[in-house]
Amino acid sequence: MKNRSLLYKFYFMISISIAAIPLVFIVLGYMVFFGHQWITAILNIDESFQGSIITSYFYLMFFAILFSLMFLGARYFKRVIERVTEMEKTVKKIAGDADFPDKLEVMNDSEDELNQLAHSINTLIDRLRAKELEISQMEDLRREYLKQLSHDINTPLNALNLELYLYNQEHGIPQDEAGVLYSKVDYISKLVNTISSQALFDINNYYVFKKEVELNGLIDKTMEKWFYLLNKNQVEVNIERKIILKWTADDLWIERLLENIISNIFRHSHTNQLDIIIDNQLIIKDYGKGFDKSEAANKTGNTVIENICQKFEIQLNISPSHGGTVYTMYQKRK
Repeated sequence: MKNRSLLYKFYFMISISIAAIPLVFIVLGYMVFFGHQWITAILNIDESFQGSIITSYFYLMFFAILFSLMFLGARYFKRVIERVTEMEKTVKKIAGDADFPDKLEVMNDSEDELNQLAHSINTLIDRLRAKELEISQMEDLRREYLKQLSHDINTPLNALNLELYLYNQEHGIPQDEAGVLYSKVDYISKLVNTISSQALFDINNYYVFKKEVELNGLIDKTMEKWFYLLNKNQVEVNIERKIILKWTADDLWIERLLENIISNIFRHSHTNQLDIIIDNQLIIKDYGKGFDKSEAANKTGNTVIENICQKFEIQLNISPSHGGTVYTMYQKRK
């Protein structure tokens, strides 16, 4: 009955309940009749007295069985209502909370409407996590672009200031007249720095409270966000947990570190397998096209990874291995 629709299950339960009433009545009647005959013959008890007792027992047993059937039916519908309530809470949490809820439990051997709805809600959670991750990566790219744009604009402005100074010296332009040009160049430089500083990512501008952070849970949380995209691109993920690895850091920044590593692998390695080994050190290995240091220097993700590792004194090694890339990280205990 697990592979049937809810309407089928409802009709099935009602049919069984209706058919059970006369069936129980008939079977119980024969049982009571033969029981009455046997007791009368063996124990030689007054038939009229024995008959009244047997009749009372018959009705008690009959109604007890009916209430038992009703209780079983009620338990089934209670279970259906509980699943609907759980889905309602999950959808409300998706709509109202900052964090995404855990995915709903799905019965693999059932294809009823509730199970299909649970599959749809789980897919929605995966898609939302993927979109959140995509927005985060786009924000990183935007910040890096503004940072580089600010540098590219300020470089010629500094050269222009020097050229103005030399030009003024050669032609003897009064200082008050040259000051107008200097002020305009300085205004452009400040304007560019103001725009870029509002969106510039630099971990050194933030104060963090270091505490003991368990990486096992953060890795699971990060992989949940990437589950949809990795699964969609048929990337096999293997996580080997040898120990419970703990670092002295900040959980939000370590989560960002992990997200940038997975992002780099997903976007640039073109791998079909990803291995994560949690031991005395954290090892993240892909089997893609390998690590190119000349290209890596221009990738925003690598800049973020290196900055975070430096902030929390995490030893980082990125190296090619068997046609892929291996990220090895460990933190020395003080």
